[in-house]
Amino acid sequence: MEEGEEEPKKNEAHIWLSFIDMVSDITKISWDKIWDLGIIEFLNYAAYAKEKFNRQKEQIKRWKAKN
Repeated sequence: MEEGEEEPKKNEAHIWLSFIDMVSDITKISWDKIWDLGIIEFLNYAAYAKEKFNRQKEQIKRWKAKN
């Protein structure tokens, strides 16, 4: 860590690790390879993963409301 930089908060690190895990699940590549992705490519995958998660969550919510 360089001088003047703050350490990431525990919660922030958890969020990034969650996104890395989601991107890894979608792309079927290892965490090591995720670190090698460009930032735009990673963020595109992360946005897709988040939208997919939200869509599935909404579908489950609607299914539970029917039953």
